[in-house]
Amino acid sequence: MKRVKKLLSLVLAMMLVLAMGSTVMAGAPTTPGADTTHTITIKNAYEGHVYGAYQVFSGTFFEGKLSNIKWGASVGDAGGSTLLGYLQGDDTFVKDGANVFADCATAEGVADVLATFGDNSDLLNAFAAHVEKVLSENPVGKSNGSTEKDGKFVYEIPVVGDGYYLIKDENGSMLDDEESSFTKLILEVVDDVTAETKVEALSVSKKIVDKDGNETTLNSVSVGDVIDFKVESKVPAMYNYDTYPLIVRDTPSEGLTFNKDVKVTIGGKEITSGYKIYLTPAEGNRGTEEITADTDMAGKSFQIEFDDLKALQAAEGFATDDLIEITYSATVNDAAVTSGANTNSVKLIYPKPVDPENPDEKDPFGETPESKTESYITKIQLIKKADSEDGEALSGAEFKLTGTSMHRVKATGIRFVPNEAGAYWKLKDNTYTDTDPETEGINKDNYVTPYERYDRVEYEEYVDTTEQKEITAWVDETNGELIFEGLGEGKYEITEITAPNGYNKLETPIKIWITLEKPTEAGKEAIWKAYEYTEEDADGNPIIAEGSKDLFNNEKSMVVYTVVNKSGATLPSTGGIGTTIFYVLGGILVVGAGIMLVVKKRMSSEK
Repeated sequence: MKRVKKLLSLVLAMMLVLAMGSTVMAGAPTTPGADTTHTITIKNAYEGHVYGAYQVFSGTFFEGKLSNIKWGASVGDAGGSTLLGYLQGDDTFVKDGANVFADCATAEGVADVLATFGDNSDLLNAFAAHVEKVLSENPVGKSNGSTEKDGKFVYEIPVVGDGYYLIKDENGSMLDDEESSFTKLILEVVDDVTAETKVEALSVSKKIVDKDGNETTLNSVSVGDVIDFKVESKVPAMYNYDTYPLIVRDTPSEGLTFNKDVKVTIGGKEITSGYKIYLTPAEGNRGTEEITADTDMAGKSFQIEFDDLKALQAAEGFATDDLIEITYSATVNDAAVTSGANTNSVKLIYPKPVDPENPDEKDPFGETPESKTESYITKIQLIKKADSEDGEALSGAEFKLTGTSMHRVKATGIRFVPNEAGAYWKLKDNTYTDTDPETEGINKDNYVTPYERYDRVEYEEYVDTTEQKEITAWVDETNGELIFEGLGEGKYEITEITAPNGYNKLETPIKIWITLEKPTEAGKEAIWKAYEYTEEDADGNPIIAEGSKDLFNNEKSMVVYTVVNKSGATLPSTGGIGTTIFYVLGGILVVGAGIMLVVKKRMSSEK
């Protein structure tokens, strides 16, 4: 038999009114009596239910209320006596140190106590769970199919006699349903009556919480960032269960590392016991390997297991439908991807109702749909070119990256690392050479002293930038490219530290603003955009010139910027005195020379 894939949470939309008057739709009472036929109409958002009606209390409707209350046909005197034992032995009904049913000996006494419960769903649900234990095997009325009206499915149940009826899904009738929830109602029936069920399947939601407390399902991060998560659900109705194991399973992508900092709050109260945290098992639902301080959690799935949520409820006192809130964090690690989202999903694994046809089934669990978050990171590629963007690739350039959203940056290029046996030496112009300074004919004055040796290392590694907030690296000698990876949205400056031999170093830093736009349609990925800028407004926001080119290359999934170096000497033309002064000085010299020549000739004539 196909198993239920969603929690058929026990939805007890309790409309127990007793002597207080009905809260459901009903007409004026007809002639009361044990033989009066009434129709109970149930409206539900789902089809496929088979409802049974069980008479819990019988009575006679008189002057606006039910009187002469006795145990109904579905309970009987023997069942009523057993029910009293259940009620009087249940600590759920203890108030001010005493059980509220302690003095009850008759059906009417029980009804009088129930009338004091009002809309307390926990007490009413607990009562209904005990009632179900003593009901007769067959209902006194049963629905036969449904009709659809105004987007609802309408079920009709004929019953005979005034009283209070428990309406519930017949055993096994909803085990194949994937959407609906089991229903249980208690209704006062003195005439035709209509009730609309409140159907809420157990669900779970997961959100990212930013530093300002805002919640979202999508964000931009950098490698090394800590992401705070919040998982929410509600306490299910568990009265028809002896025990209620509940598993909260979290599945991160490889680029996220769980920080083992779970905090559980139920009904506003922090819960510190009643659950354990396990690595997700390769098979089955229950965990076997508990997480310790030494467990490596990079990219590992884990689960928070409540061994018995029902027992925990009894110990902690939280109520059905109270909010379950679980918070924890994960760190973005070096395995985070830049081509797409780094996802983190959560789902609940819960006990399914027992299948009457297979009561000994082991591990009968169902699952809720997953709730997922997405975290994006990106990278910048620099391409070094000679004289123009179409020029030859240049090597021998070193760059420094600083930015507002970087903790660990992966640089892909080359680097010179001190090594006593290295094959390279550093020159005073900050470049490196493989020519030994002791070589005959070499000018040692060009070398940085002492003559430290270096290794030329082609690398692809992360560097922690949390403290210095910067990273430097050389472009690859073979293709003139350098990649900085692990970046989030923000403002970045790229400064050329060393230019290739024979080329002019960039005079000003390259400024790039990277943003992440959330998708406007479900199922779509976020969109990166990047723009070069030179100025900021009063609030520090980059001012993007109209018509600026988007630097993000979707095919490469990165920001791509071509850095052009000009060869030869360059006279200053901006940011200083400019070339004009040289023209002025030259003009003055020419004029001065002319004047001197004229004066000299006059002096000669006078002689």
